[in-house]
Amino acid sequence: MYNGLGLRTARGSGTNGYVQRNLSFAKPKPQGTFSYDQPPPKPARRPNADILLHRSKRQIEVECLTYQEELEGSENFRKKQLAKLEAHVKRNSESALKEEKETEMNRIKDAFGISDTAVEGQAFKFESEKQREERLARYAEEERLEKRRRLRDR
Repeated sequence: MYNGLGLRTARGSGTNGYVQRNLSFAKPKPQGTFSYDQPPPKPARRPNADILLHRSKRQIEVECLTYQEELEGSENFRKKQLAKLEAHVKRNSESALKEEKETEMNRIKDAFGISDTAVEGQAFKFESEKQREERLARYAEEERLEKRRRLRDR
């Protein structure tokens, strides 16, 4: 029990005996607290100059955007802009992609230590064409000799 509130003991009550205050109780507001002896309320603050400047800039920006939307809505303007954009994209996309890919490949070459004289796919050619022809000719010769030996041994 605390300040005369709650159970004397929690035994047999089925609770832990913790006492909470009633949060749903609304206290009555005191009335008649106004006095002429109190100082007058503070005057309203003057608005911040930066905020006013920002608001005016924002208004101008909104007007510009509405005018831009009006212009873009007209068909002639829209067609001209699309033609310019297509020409620009066509001109720049190919060269930009090539340059981008080239720089990427150079970075990869540097990372793996590949020399500039390396030929792509050369690592998978274990022998040159001339060596391949020589090897095939040797195999053919060995095969022919083997057939002769077999015929002789019979």
